[in-house]
Amino acid sequence: MTTRPQTMSKSADKKPQTIDECFATFENWPRNAPISAQALVDSGFYYLGQELKVKCFMCDLEVDDWRHGMTAVGTHRKRRNDCEIVRAIDSIKTGDIQTANEKWRLETLIGLSFSESNADSGDLTEIDRRLCRELAACGFYRFKNTKFLR
Repeated sequence: MTTRPQTMSKSADKKPQTIDECFATFENWPRNAPISAQALVDSGFYYLGQELKVKCFMCDLEVDDWRHGMTAVGTHRKRRNDCEIVRAIDSIKTGDIQTANEKWRLETLIGLSFSESNADSGDLTEIDRRLCRELAACGFYRFKNTKFLR
């Protein structure tokens, strides 16, 4: 019987919904791992808290056999090329924005309020929600652990 390690981040207990939440799961990622946490997050993965086991938050692909020379996006593409994250990454690289994954970017923006009156209350207006959708459609997403947009 396998037990979960006590050092596992609480954020890995449930499926992350944003880039920030994905990044937070890598709190205990091994320092000597053959691939960086940032590269994995950028490819849609979050850490499951066991050895090198990660999972894509979009397609649920699990990978635990990371070796030196492997890339996160290359491995993701090879094992699940129909994943929305892979398609989004590929479409951004080719400039085909119409096929980019707006849902993934929108999930990173959900919860941000652009109205000063709602910034502290957490209540989002329809204008905030519409702005989040439009920003995602234009290719913007929220940068890890911040309120900065890229």
